[in-house]
Amino acid sequence: MSCGIRLIAADLDGTLLPHARDPSAPGPAPSARVRAALRGVLDAGIHVVVATGRPGRQARRLTAGLGVHDLAVCANGAEIYDLRAGAVVRRSFLSAAGAREVIAQVRASMPEAVFAWEDSDGIGHETRWNTPFVEPPVEVGDPAGLLNRPIGKLLARHPDLGPAELAARVRAGGGAADGLTLTWSTGPILEILARGTSKGAALESLARRLGVAADEVMAIGDAPNDLSMLAFAGRAVATGDAPSAVRAAADLVTGPDDPDGVARVLERLLPWERSQGGSS
Repeated sequence: MSCGIRLIAADLDGTLLPHARDPSAPGPAPSARVRAALRGVLDAGIHVVVATGRPGRQARRLTAGLGVHDLAVCANGAEIYDLRAGAVVRRSFLSAAGAREVIAQVRASMPEAVFAWEDSDGIGHETRWNTPFVEPPVEVGDPAGLLNRPIGKLLARHPDLGPAELAARVRAGGGAADGLTLTWSTGPILEILARGTSKGAALESLARRLGVAADEVMAIGDAPNDLSMLAFAGRAVATGDAPSAVRAAADLVTGPDDPDGVARVLERLLPWERSQGGSS
C-alpha cells in the first residue's frame, strides 16, 4: 500500500475500539496495537480524525487513551468537536419544530415507535424508551414539552422493526422527514439528522479546512452510518465484520474477527513498516 494519505478518518465503536457490550459502562479500552499504530501515523505527520455517531462529550472520554486530541466528527456529523478543549465548534442540528413534526408523523402511522434525542448539550427520551444512555444529564418525558431546542440526533426505535425497515417506512411517509438524513449503526436504533448532515459531509468540511484533497483521505468504518465518509474518501476501508453493504463500498476489507485488522492497515502507511515489508 503506497501512502499518499494525509488524513485518516476512523469510526470509534467496532473500529478503533471494541464494541461496547454495555452502553451504560465506561467503554472498552483500545488495544495496545491500535494505540501504537495511531502514534505512528501521527508521528509521521498524518492527521487523524475520529468520526463517530457518539456526541462529542462521549467521544472525548472514549478517545482519552488513543492519543487523538484535535477536531472530531461527532453525532454522525451533527457536531464538529474540539477534543482538546471539550467544546463543540460547529453544529448542524435539527430544529426542535422539525423534530416534533417527525415524531408526530411517525407516530400517526407507527404508534409503537419510541423516541429519544442526544447531542453534547444533553439527552432526552420518552418514558417508554428502554435503552440506557451512557451518562447524564437525562431528561425523561413527553417530547412535545421537552423538545424545545435544536438537537443533534433524533433517535427512533420500534419493537418489531429494525432500523433499515423503520427508515424505509419513514422515507415512504415523506412530509416532515423528507430530505432528512436517516442512518444507523450496529444497534436497533434509527438516527434522524438535519438535511445534508452526515459523517461524510463533516469529513469533507474538515479536509477542506486542512487543505487535504479527497484522494489523500482514508476512511475506516464498520456500519451504515460510515457509508458517506467511505464514499468521500479516496481510500475506503471496512472492518471484516461490517455489513455486506459497507464491505462492498470499501476498497479494502480487514480480516474477519481480526481485532488488530485496523492496526494492520494503519501500520502499512508507515515508512518504517513498508521498508521492513509489512507486519504479520
